[in-house]
Amino acid sequence: MKKGYWVLGILALVVAWLLTGGCSSGPLPLNLPLPSIAVPGDQSYRGPVYSYPDWNGDEFLPKESEGSTVKRIVVVSTNDFHGNLEGNSEKFLVGSEEMKFQVGGAEVISSYVNILRKRYPQQVLLLDAGDMYSGTLISDSFKGDSVVQYYNYLQYDAVTLGNHEFDYGPVALERRVPNAKEDAQGAIKKIVASSKVPFVISNVLDLATGRLVTWPGSVSSLVKRVNGVDVGIVGITTTDTPGKVIKDNVRGLYFEKMVAAILKGAHDVRNNGAQVVLLLIHEGNDCALGSDGAGRPITKVGVNKSLENADKALCDQSGALAELLKKLPAKSVDAVVSGHSHTLISHYFSKIPVIQAGSKGGYLARMELFYDSKEKRLLEDRTVLYAPVKTCKNFFATSLDCFRPDMKAVEKLEKKGGKESLLAAKFLGEEIIADGKVWGTLLKSYKDKVDKQGQEVVVTLKRDLKHDRDGSSELGTLLADAIRFVTKTPVAVTNPGGVRSSLSKGPITFADIYKSVPFENNVMKVRMTGRELEKLVKIGTSVQGYGLGNFSGLKIWVNKNRSHSEDLNGNGSIEEFEKSYFVKMTFSDGTPVILEKEYEVGTQTFLGQSGGDNYGIVFSPIAEENKLVDYNMTYRQALIKYLEHLESIKVDYHSAEKSYLDYSPSKYIWNE
Repeated sequence: MKKGYWVLGILALVVAWLLTGGCSSGPLPLNLPLPSIAVPGDQSYRGPVYSYPDWNGDEFLPKESEGSTVKRIVVVSTNDFHGNLEGNSEKFLVGSEEMKFQVGGAEVISSYVNILRKRYPQQVLLLDAGDMYSGTLISDSFKGDSVVQYYNYLQYDAVTLGNHEFDYGPVALERRVPNAKEDAQGAIKKIVASSKVPFVISNVLDLATGRLVTWPGSVSSLVKRVNGVDVGIVGITTTDTPGKVIKDNVRGLYFEKMVAAILKGAHDVRNNGAQVVLLLIHEGNDCALGSDGAGRPITKVGVNKSLENADKALCDQSGALAELLKKLPAKSVDAVVSGHSHTLISHYFSKIPVIQAGSKGGYLARMELFYDSKEKRLLEDRTVLYAPVKTCKNFFATSLDCFRPDMKAVEKLEKKGGKESLLAAKFLGEEIIADGKVWGTLLKSYKDKVDKQGQEVVVTLKRDLKHDRDGSSELGTLLADAIRFVTKTPVAVTNPGGVRSSLSKGPITFADIYKSVPFENNVMKVRMTGRELEKLVKIGTSVQGYGLGNFSGLKIWVNKNRSHSEDLNGNGSIEEFEKSYFVKMTFSDGTPVILEKEYEVGTQTFLGQSGGDNYGIVFSPIAEENKLVDYNMTYRQALIKYLEHLESIKVDYHSAEKSYLDYSPSKYIWNE
């Protein structure tokens, strides 16, 4: 028998024995790391491994013969934290009972990081890829200061800017839009100055000087010594930023094209002695990690083919980050820590390992790099990409994880009169013990100040109000209805990205609504023609990655099986937002929209003033005298006012029998 077949046969028997339990007293991961597999007709493949989260990577430790020349660097990252210091709850229907448990949260994340640092002393490099602050009451009430203190406490090694770092505008707490005399970046400059963690800003230029910003606390690039290796860090912010924040808040800034900035930053850190170059970037990509059949994220091993090719089936190769990395010359950067897309990434793009940790502190991403100081090179064949680790406080007793219960085991328990229970979570063999200092002293004053306001119950829902960014969202439609209600217009539009989470049934507090609608965009009304309104609908129903727009007062027909292209901005080319599923529309009562007639349309300032998500193609050319902003009402306040109104007139908009959409004048009709 050929050697390759013999090895595969033995390996198959061992794996099968382990997967069926072996002699273990407990369940084993369904996906095991396979560091070396002999393939018939090929040389033995030993490449980067995607491992189960609890695998400790010791297979790739330096051999005795290598002495101390091979150094391990454990890159751990977060991104798009959005101020979620208090964590989030997840719920499962277990038998006849609903169980809730916490995911993320400052005190829990701290425990995971401490375990990693204990397991890998002096080897951990803790990074964040941006969008750290904006999004919760405990963050926004203090314009990010609470999060700054937490990141200082965790001793992050470096962070970079996300687009939402510019949400806060001026220093003044009561406003997010700067007046003409105020520093438009006053709030973020204050954050950077008070941070003990260096902000690496490699592509944000000051238009007055034509050079990278030099805010106190920021650096254009960074070289950090980790386990005896000099690691260079380049920090890049998405060039989409001006279209994703309040326009006034980025005045005076220019976001340099990312490829040029990356190459310059990489050159600078190498000149400053960097032996390994990491790209810390607020830009993302759609990817699928797959599942092991129990809801846990992926593990997979490349066999007889490159892992890059394996990844092509899992990640969008036309996505923003994938396209960006294709443009970089080989070996420009050694690894990437990403953000912005709120996805779980543990993949290769253009032969570069990339990680991303979802959002809101629900996961930690991790990779291991090995550098041979004798040979002066990165040992790429030893790179380990871990599935992102879910930061749970508890595990289900039946499944011994926090992805989902073992429903077969639950059924057996219930037949015997028992029920599912929660255990303390474990990570790398250690129990998760919440860090008492976080809320006991570090963040106590912040929490005490916001709890009273945040715990006020606004409404009680009899069922969930779901938000689907890419579908006809109940909650998004509700928000559009609320804008229409307060602006007293026949039509309203808002963008799906303005809603960040669904609302669960039961008492809904101000803090819940704040988390769902975190941005301080003011409502406004705009006078426009029916033709311009039709353009808005075409953008809102386009194939672009911003999701399906939320409209009120219209009935819209779309065909998801075909798209119609139209040069909406007149630049002579067809872009993604100009490829629309739109077929036709009327007002909700069936009245036709007359293209030449003028109408008032309700919206909010991210669309109507900043032109975000490409809606500026319509709003920007409209004369200012045809725009009226209500600076005394945000669209979150409009939502609260509308909810209170519906309760006062006893509209059962949230009943199980009649969903809110039955009352809504806005519907999408998908033509199959």
